[in-house]
Amino acid sequence: MSRKEEMYAHLEAWKESGLTQKGYCALHSIKAPTFSYWVTKTCGKKNVDSPAQFIPISPTNPVEQKITVEYPNGVKVHLSNTELLKEAIHLF
Repeated sequence: MSRKEEMYAHLEAWKESGLTQKGYCALHSIKAPTFSYWVTKTCGKKNVDSPAQFIPISPTNPVEQKITVEYPNGVKVHLSNTELLKEAIHLF
């Protein structure tokens, strides 16, 4: 039996056993990091076929935008509202 075949046989047996990875490894004298690598490697292959999906989200609170305009003479104008920024631009 090749190493790859052995890996797949252990993975199937582990899934059917109901044991944790650590418990299965202890029972079968397998190094836990190696077994974890096998699990990750095979799960990654299965997920390649499934397309990525986005879920819509809506912010519950409006995002505050704080804008600071600093003039060469050192005067700073702090604005937290974009409408105020539009008005300030028209003033100067």
